[in-house]
Amino acid sequence: MKPLPPERFATCLTDVLPSEVVFACDDPQSPPEGLWPEEARSIANAIAKRQCEYAAGRRAARNALSRLGLPAEPLLAAANRVPIWPEGTVGSISHCTEKCIALVAFKNDVQSLGVDVESAGPLKSELVAEVCTPREVSTLINASATPLVRAKQVFSAKEAAFKAQYMITGKMLGFGGFEIAFPTSTQFLARFTRPENDFEEQFEGHGHALLFDDHFYHIVLIA
Repeated sequence: MKPLPPERFATCLTDVLPSEVVFACDDPQSPPEGLWPEEARSIANAIAKRQCEYAAGRRAARNALSRLGLPAEPLLAAANRVPIWPEGTVGSISHCTEKCIALVAFKNDVQSLGVDVESAGPLKSELVAEVCTPREVSTLINASATPLVRAKQVFSAKEAAFKAQYMITGKMLGFGGFEIAFPTSTQFLARFTRPENDFEEQFEGHGHALLFDDHFYHIVLIA
């Protein structure tokens, strides 16, 4: 996967996303400003790093929602920490230490979506067996010139796929719940390892994989 130059990142995202899906980015290292009182109270006891990341996610989400023409409002979370999106919309937020991104769309246009951003460094070797299935280890990890970096891609792709399926199934899956394939360097597929219904049997989680500024971005959309 070739990294995207700065001037190409937004253009590439716009190219791979349907026009109905909008995105916004923010800086999770900025001060935790721009929160509504209800949001600030929900993370008042969190460590400073968590507060900054949370605030960046909410700012990015509100920015993206404004591009759909929606007014600003608090974006709280359910008990499982999943954001409660405005009625009639779907969305996904992801952040790591240096990057934050939010994607949103109207439910009439997109059933669900998921995004994940991770540093493009290697996954810790002790996590490979937890994140990757034996088949992924044999077909993706062991076949790669940089196996632990490839394992980080698998991790990120599964995070995006999990978020997308959760909006429909409500299932809390472990990493073994999906298997990932990369038909090209910029596309991936996610499949349930133990499908329990027609939706899961047919789910292929067609996703986009991008590399920008030393970070992986993985996106799954379900139309």
